Amino acid sequence: MRKSGDSHLNRFGSVMKKGHIEPTEPKVRDAGDNLVRARRGIVAHFFYWSLAHYYFLPGLYFHRYSSLLGLSLAVKRRSRMPGNLLYDLLRGGLEATHYLEFDFFWKRLRHRQNLGDYLDVSSPRIFPLVLLHKRRFESATLLNPDSKDMSATAQLIKAAGLDRVCRTVARGLEDVGFRDESFDVITSVSTLQQVWRNSETIAAIWRYLRPGGTLLISLPCATDATEQHHQQLTHATAMPPTGRPLFRQLYDSHLLDERVFKIVGPPTRFMIYGETKAGSFGRRLKRKLSDPTYPYWQEPLIMGREWRCFSSINELPGEGITALEFTKPRKGHERETSARVFGQQSAAFAH
Repeated sequence: MRKSGDSHLNRFGSVMKKGHIEPTEPKVRDAGDNLVRARRGIVAHFFYWSLAHYYFLPGLYFHRYSSLLGLSLAVKRRSRMPGNLLYDLLRGGLEATHYLEFDFFWKRLRHRQNLGDYLDVSSPRIFPLVLLHKRRFESATLLNPDSKDMSATAQLIKAAGLDRVCRTVARGLEDVGFRDESFDVITSVSTLQQVWRNSETIAAIWRYLRPGGTLLISLPCATDATEQHHQQLTHATAMPPTGRPLFRQLYDSHLLDERVFKIVGPPTRFMIYGETKAGSFGRRLKRKLSDPTYPYWQEPLIMGREWRCFSSINELPGEGITALEFTKPRKGHERETSARVFGQQSAAFAH
């Protein structure tokens, strides 16, 4: 992956680096090769998943939850389910930072026996599917503007027998027109960094959350804010003024403050993980975008060996991920809640 050295002023007046993702021409494989690879991948995933326990990688249990759900659906066959969807469930459907993000989200919600009215905004489908399978809820809405991806999610929802109380909506958040204070829990895993006007999106999500409700989001981060663009990307969620599709944004402490904390307040809890050697994540990302033979089954071991927890974004040697929990104050308790729950945590996002 080549990153250009240019930069520009963002709309908050600070300098933001720009990077360009330039994968090589993708290789083509036939259906027979894909089938052999899928069978090999299920076995290999279990092997590398087992090795990752030596490094105490968070989120490995979520792989087990997903695989058991996949086996259950394969046996019950409530509806015809494409093999690729079943394969994703059996191998856990996790890659790279999802182990860390899913772990944080799950631990923040596992104490809730009932999620109430739940909204997920474009997270990888495995997380909300497993969450809804294991927790009670009054209603659930899964939102994703990618109609093809949402169609696949709807098939899994139906196969799991959740379609009576869970709906899928193939539209963007700005197009659905939810009423304010409609949801008790809202989640969004590694999505908002692909939205150009993400501060407006976060403000809308905050309006939709009820007082006392929980918002969980995760965002890529680095010591210096960076915009990454992908010239060949066809499903971009935003087109910034540069004219190149926005692939994702890496948040530094200043950008988090301006685009997130000034809208929803400080987080009640957070975690920060990052690569221990700068550039390793970028090299693997480039290969994923261009090589269909990329060994995804190795990722639990890779994440266990090459990533660790950090106490501050400014300590990151390269790219990282931060997962954040916000609790919407009940009316009349805004200042008290903000001062009480954040405490010394602000040091992790200090400028």
